[in-house]
Amino acid sequence: MADRNLNMAFPFIFHKEDDGGYFIECPDIDGVYTGIDEDDIAYGISMAEEVLGMTLADMLEKGETIPKPGNIKDIGCDDGFVTLVMVDVEKYQNKGSISHTTI
Repeated sequence: MADRNLNMAFPFIFHKEDDGGYFIECPDIDGVYTGIDEDDIAYGISMAEEVLGMTLADMLEKGETIPKPGNIKDIGCDDGFVTLVMVDVEKYQNKGSISHTTI
């Protein structure tokens, strides 16, 4: 896989929660979500990158097809905002299964 570009970017929705935190989800990949209980957007992006990287690495390991990222302009959000999260999937390969990680 050395010749394959493993830098990928997917849109994430940051839903503002009543407690001041965010529920963060990737609408293009089922089960890719995380959350933060504070208003620290940089930390939320870091958490989103981690869950995205672990999931994509797991999908590649299993030989699954990586979905094409949706167009950020086509994603609406009334309770927060949408942003792109970039990840270098190679960083997360051979780091263990996502099932062993608390999200």
